Amino acid sequence: MAESLAEFFLEHFSAHASECAYKQKRGYRMESCTYGDVLQLASAFAEELDRRGIAKGERVVLWDENSAEWVAAFFGCTLRGVVVVPMDDGASADFAARVFQQVQAKLLVS
Repeated sequence: MAESLAEFFLEHFSAHASECAYKQKRGYRMESCTYGDVLQLASAFAEELDRRGIAKGERVVLWDENSAEWVAAFFGCTLRGVVVVPMDDGASADFAARVFQQVQAKLLVS
């Protein structure tokens, strides 16, 4: 049994890499994303956090609609021990800016 969310993510998303994880509408088309796709996107996002010098325990605000990319960004943060501050995509820009400042986030992803 996994001892952390990151370990669970790596174990289960790898084991089911070829299976469909998400379907989302993009314009007039329906797009499918496998667990392997999400794992790859999350790993790339985790590497981007490293490049930006965002370290374990620091905060990242995720402000966007539900999508496979949102999930990948969430798990990318989890892989690095970065704290996720999720924002409703309907939040105003002023509110998002206040939250960003109050939590002392290092990055806002939208």
